[in-house]
This record gives sequence, structure tokens and C-alpha cells, in this order.
Amino acid sequence: MKEINYTTKVIALSIPGSLIAGIILNFLSDLSISTIIIILLIILILILFYLLYFSRNNEEKSEIGINNIYTTKKNSFSKIVENANNSFFFLGISAKRTNSSPIIQKKIIEIGRKNGEIRFLLLDPDSENVKKRADDEKDDYNSWKNEINATITRLKSLEKKHNITIQIRVFDEYPVWRMNIIDSNKIYLNYFLLNKQGAQSPQIELIENDNSIFWPLFNTYNELWKKSKVV
Repeated sequence: MKEINYTTKVIALSIPGSLIAGIILNFLSDLSISTIIIILLIILILILFYLLYFSRNNEEKSEIGINNIYTTKKNSFSKIVENANNSFFFLGISAKRTNSSPIIQKKIIEIGRKNGEIRFLLLDPDSENVKKRADDEKDDYNSWKNEINATITRLKSLEKKHNITIQIRVFDEYPVWRMNIIDSNKIYLNYFLLNKQGAQSPQIELIENDNSIFWPLFNTYNELWKKSKVV
């Protein structure tokens, strides 16, 4: 029965398709060669206009520093950090994924041994905003608090073991942005949505240039860093 239904659907779709193709061919056959050429030129112009529009759109994105937008296939944080050479700054809630990866830890040690700057700006585990955000994600507040404290402990252990400097501060504001800043010239930006983790939002890759929105975001990070508590 399924095969008969499938065949019926194919026939049902092919009939109007054949009729439309026949109408177009009959229409074209009644036209002169010059008219057909004009129609084809109009179609070509429309296609070129479409391509130029999207090309211009991409140029405008590039002008304000948007290098790429990832909605589905995003860069993993280990892949992001692998590109760092001189510095790595993080802003987020607990950095549990970023900090628990052996690849990222290896890169942190490498940057630290070159006297590069490493910063982790985490949500204060004692802040009421931990509970607010955990509730927004319908998650357990106590597990979040434990994760933040565990990250701080691991980072301090890494710092001591490898004799490097890892700066850690905690902020007391409702989290809005999740940033990975590479070498102070590139930001991988996520943002916190209702009922979703920061990593589940679209990921925006921003690069430094004179008109880039990289700068206000970089300044936002630095201003929050200045007023946050040293751990």
C-alpha cells in the first residue's frame, strides 16, 4: 500500500510539473529570438543584483568587525583557544567546559610559560545572580555554585603546579555575555538566552578594526574586570 501511495504522489507531482514546463516551452516558442535574449538578460541582471546585494551585505558585516556568525556548526572552545598565542581572556559563569578540557589546559600552560596574560572572569559563586540565572535555565543553583568553586580550585592548582600566572576575578552582575577573547584582537561571543546555556546561542566571531563592535565589547570586558573581586 505504501508503494502505491508513493507512486501516486510522484505521478500527481509530475503532471503539473510537465504542464508548467510545456506552457513555458510553448510561450518561448511563440517569441522571437531577440525577445528571448532580452528575457534572459533580465534574468541575468536580477541574478547579478541578488549576488551583489549579498556581497555588499557581507562587506558591511566585515566593516563592523563581524568575521563570521555560527548558528549550528559552532567552533568548540578548545578549537577557539588553540588559536591563542599571547593572551586568553574568558568571561562567563563557571568556565567548566573551557577549563576541564586537556587541550585548553595545555594552551593555558603554553601561554603562561611565555608570560602571556590569562584572565578568567567568572560569576561570583556567592552572588544572588547565580540563583537567578540557574532558575532561568531551570537548573540547580547549588550545582552551579559548586562548579564555579571547582573551576577556581582547578585554575589555582594549574597555576601553582606549572609556576604560571592565571588571573581570576568574580563579578556580581546578572550574566549577559559569554566571551572568549584571543590575543586582544578577536572575540568569540555568545549571549545568554532564557532557558538556554550561553554556548547554545549563536556564536559571533568578531575581529579588530577601526569601526568594529569588537571595541565596545572589549571595553565592556575590561570595565567589568576592573570592578570585579580578585580571587
